[in-house]
Amino acid sequence: MPPSQSTVRRAILRRLLESKTIASQQQLREQLAERGHHVAQTTISRDLDAVGARKVRDSSGTRYQLAGRGRDTGAGLHDAAKRMRLFVLSIEASGNLVVIKTPPGSAHSVAVALDATAPGAIPELLGTIAGDDTMFVAARPPFDGEALAARLGSIMETVP
Repeated sequence: MPPSQSTVRRAILRRLLESKTIASQQQLREQLAERGHHVAQTTISRDLDAVGARKVRDSSGTRYQLAGRGRDTGAGLHDAAKRMRLFVLSIEASGNLVVIKTPPGSAHSVAVALDATAPGAIPELLGTIAGDDTMFVAARPPFDGEALAARLGSIMETVP
């Protein structure tokens, strides 16, 4: 089963908030529209709430920021842990890869959550490729599959 439009849109929204200074919901609407997601302001509000974003004011002005940004766990790590607990059946390392098995139709959901974590939240993670019930997760050098598998298992067990 493919991911829902809201799952994909929220992953894009997280990346936008991590990489750009976004001061308004209108800016977000425009950025999402450029990426093929034409949504109403009410949808933006719901999405901001769902990803844990809040409006902050500092010396550089007002902008949206993901809750927990800058903390060790990073934005999105809690969502990744939750999805892993729900769907991951097994985690096995092989060389610089990790193979994750899920029930049919669930691999993509876990992959999207892992890819949406804040940069540096999982330093061992380079990227994911998901099929229907199997994911390949590549380890970022100098880490190997064993280190990445251990980290993913730890996230699944310890992150609330």
